[in-house]
This record gives sequence, C-alpha cells and structure tokens, in this order.
Amino acid sequence: MLSVVGITGNNQMDFLERTLAAALVALIPGTWSARKKGNLSLFPSVVFGIAIYMFLSSAVDLQAFFQQIVNGASIPSIGFRVVIGGALLWLMPRK
Repeated sequence: MLSVVGITGNNQMDFLERTLAAALVALIPGTWSARKKGNLSLFPSVVFGIAIYMFLSSAVDLQAFFQQIVNGASIPSIGFRVVIGGALLWLMPRK
C-alpha cells in the first residue's frame, strides 16, 4: 500500500498500518452516534478530534515529503485531508 508513495513495506510496517486503520475504524461508531441530536454535547468534541487528526496527519506526511521519505504521490492526500479538516471545522455547530 505504501509503495504508491515510495516506501517499501515490511512486516512491521504492515502491522503499524493495520493498527492505524483499526484506530480510524474505531472512530466510526462514536462519530455515527454523535450525529444524533440527543448527543449534542458529544458531537463537537468528536468532530473537532477528527479535524485535528486530519491536520496532524497532513503535517506528518508533509514533513516526510520534505525529508524525501515519501514521494510526490502523497501531496494529493495531504491536500485532501487539509480540506476535509477545514470542512469539518466549518460545519461544526456554533453556539
């Protein structure tokens, strides 16, 4: 999977990728339940946490790009996550 951005994988990296994927999948139920009107106090914190993840993961990838750990194929992903994070912050309910 990481060969797209120029990284040769091994068993340890495959493990870390799966661990990260599991963490992201684990966010789905909380996010899904937070969308219900009865959980309004939970909704902003879940959405804010996801937006922060989008920004931080983009910063990590951008640093890896500048250090030539990954190649230019990672740039669209970086930009997409910044846009998604911004959209999440913009769509958050205001008081």
